[in-house]
Amino acid sequence: IVGLSTANPRDYRPISVSAAGYPAAPNPGAIAPLPPKLIPLFQSALATLASYAALPPDWDYEGGVPMTSDAQAAGIAMLNALASEHIVPLLSPLSDGGLLIEFTRGSFELTLDVDRSGAVQLYASLATNEYAAQGSAAYVAAALPNLFSLASQQR
Repeated sequence: IVGLSTANPRDYRPISVSAAGYPAAPNPGAIAPLPPKLIPLFQSALATLASYAALPPDWDYEGGVPMTSDAQAAGIAMLNALASEHIVPLLSPLSDGGLLIEFTRGSFELTLDVDRSGAVQLYASLATNEYAAQGSAAYVAAALPNLFSLASQQR
């Protein structure tokens, strides 16, 4: 599994996820580099994902299981998609081995619920409108630019 990488620390770019079912972005060169102040935050987010995969069984004292490799791969794919918008979300492990990704800016709220199989459910609200989508990480990642475009028009 691959996350953010670069040869030049000033030019971090999201790169492909190597797990089956989560293909690379069709044109990784089109993704804008991260601003330097966001690089440590994304490195921290990737480390957080790795720590969720290393959680012990029953980590929540209610039978919680560590994040699965499929959920981790989908989480990295979602982080890569959000990186193109310079968004660093909040991450939370789910007791079923999945991952919750959340982001709020003004009236725009985004929740990505990654299940243990790596499938993603997107819930978003923008002012008085609500949006939902579900599918593979690649499918949901492809829907995000349209959603962010709508959000930028609302500002």
